[in-house]
Amino acid sequence: MNGRKKNITMVMIILIAFSQQMGLAIITPSLPEMARELSVSMFSVMGLYMIGMGVGQFFWGSWSDILGRKKLMSIGVFIFAATSFFITVATSPYLINFLRFIQGFSTGAMYSISQAIIADQSETKEYMIGSIAVSDFGFGIAWIILPFIGGIIALLNNWKINFYLMSGFVFIVSLLCLIFVHETRKQELRQQRNIKNTIKLFLSMYKNSQYIVIPLLIAIPNAFFAAFNTTAPKILIADLHKSTMTIGVMASIIGISYTAAIFFNIGFLNKKQSKKIINAMTVLFVILTAIQLLFAILGMLNMSTLYIPMILNVMVWGIMFPHILGHGLTLYKEDGGTVGSHLGFTFFILAGAATYLFGILFKDNSLGISLFTFIMSIITICLVIYFNRANRLTLNQNPY
Repeated sequence: MNGRKKNITMVMIILIAFSQQMGLAIITPSLPEMARELSVSMFSVMGLYMIGMGVGQFFWGSWSDILGRKKLMSIGVFIFAATSFFITVATSPYLINFLRFIQGFSTGAMYSISQAIIADQSETKEYMIGSIAVSDFGFGIAWIILPFIGGIIALLNNWKINFYLMSGFVFIVSLLCLIFVHETRKQELRQQRNIKNTIKLFLSMYKNSQYIVIPLLIAIPNAFFAAFNTTAPKILIADLHKSTMTIGVMASIIGISYTAAIFFNIGFLNKKQSKKIINAMTVLFVILTAIQLLFAILGMLNMSTLYIPMILNVMVWGIMFPHILGHGLTLYKEDGGTVGSHLGFTFFILAGAATYLFGILFKDNSLGISLFTFIMSIITICLVIYFNRANRLTLNQNPY
């Protein structure tokens, strides 16, 4: 694939990443209103979306190894647009939850196939890590712009506007996918894959001790970000007496910190030092979550103690993420769809389940979210230490 096609494809992947985050970022300020009007749980609205993302990953990426990337990507994006519209006319909380699950399911195409396309067109591991970081601009920009827009919408007391915008924007993206996304899966590689051997490969990944740490590490930030996004609006409104606009502004600041991490990753870090980067960021993650927990225990709850540790944690994960994901994709480069499916299925299911568990155990209070985040950081450092000592997290080895 020539440079021009690669650039066009990366622009589309950024748009797709942005679209995927609409299902989380823009609705965050309206969650309390949506929950009241529909008698639906905020944790189900967010958790079922994430579980749907995980289940969707199981199919979309693996199918793209067999059928190709372009058509499946376009279909998945279109389903997302359609379900976004149907949510606006649904009245039953059960139907809302079902549609949120289907909406999340469709994002499996967005996530896993995007990662597979990056793997297909990457000649080196360094190029792959850089491409993953660039594609993350879609996530970062989404979390800068969309919560702010969502905050304005929340002031209008009409949560449906979020889903109207979602449906219209993503429908346009689905058409752009059909026009501009180029097929990157080679025909000869498609012919080597069928459902049977794809499932065997998928299951064998759980036995690969060098690889399986990757979805576990990615699941952790997704779990505590989702728990924070469902809890923070209630804390801000009920406990700190802030407006819904404040929710949007603070979420946008989190997006800015994530985008700053992407710039840092691309411009200043030596991508051959992935192992050192992951180790350093893991230690920083534990320190930040311990500080946040201490503030919560002492009852020092305010805007700063609630958000500053989270903003810094998002930056930490923005730096770590391309290196972690790049390692997983390089291990199975010629089956990027299947590994994308496996990563997404495993970490979204775990993250969605953890979000529900958080809702049951800790409810919606600041001490709960701080304790939950600290527990996640301890699990993270244990995973990294174990795999480093076993010499399984060999990120500095180039398999190309």
